[in-house]
Amino acid sequence: MQLQDIKKYSAIVAGFIALYLIFLISLAPADKLISQISLPKGVSLQGISGSAFSGKAKSVTINKYTVENVQWSVSLLSLITFDPSVAVNFGDRLSSVSGSMDLSNLGPELLVENAHVIVDANEVVTQLNLPIDMNAGGQVTLDILAIGLGKPVCAIADGVMQWDNANVNAMDEDIDLGSLKATLACNEGALAITIDPKNDLGLELTANVASMRRITADGYLTPGNKFPSALKPVLGFIGKKDSKGRYTIRL
Repeated sequence: MQLQDIKKYSAIVAGFIALYLIFLISLAPADKLISQISLPKGVSLQGISGSAFSGKAKSVTINKYTVENVQWSVSLLSLITFDPSVAVNFGDRLSSVSGSMDLSNLGPELLVENAHVIVDANEVVTQLNLPIDMNAGGQVTLDILAIGLGKPVCAIADGVMQWDNANVNAMDEDIDLGSLKATLACNEGALAITIDPKNDLGLELTANVASMRRITADGYLTPGNKFPSALKPVLGFIGKKDSKGRYTIRL
């Protein structure tokens, strides 16, 4: 047998061994495998069942925020090509957060694709460190074609975030904000969230998220005829308006 034939058959045998190992791993109980994995700080899974190939968890906690009823399914083809791709579904109609997404490039630079996420607006507000108590109504919908997360925070980003029928209750006042829409993009490694200026608040703003501790925002607030009257007393705290009737916002 020639050396070339030996190499060919060795490659075939190695391929079958690799496939066999993949199937063994994919059929192994998910709780046993995950118990052997060192999860990122602040991440924990509860109530794990099924296999690594297709399983679920009653809840996943990320930095004290919990998502319930998480299910995953690994693409067989992606395992064969050694580039695992995972379809994830979570929540339900009664959950404060629900949705689906595809995860790939599993590692320091995670790729999220085809994501559709619905979050109760009040869940978002409770995560913010606001100077006054506030409740929010409506739902925030996030649709992402693709977003690459890692270091830097943003490698690629193409998505839309929308808050329909936006409203808040603050200082015993119910305030209707209309609808707010924003696009997602990358700006020098930071995730840039740009609000569509066509809104009842007259708000033009871009927020740049370089990290959870480094968030900046730059824009203007130009109150018009649809600006909520309940918010007009707050304008004085923002500063003085310029010659175009705009209040500068910088964080």
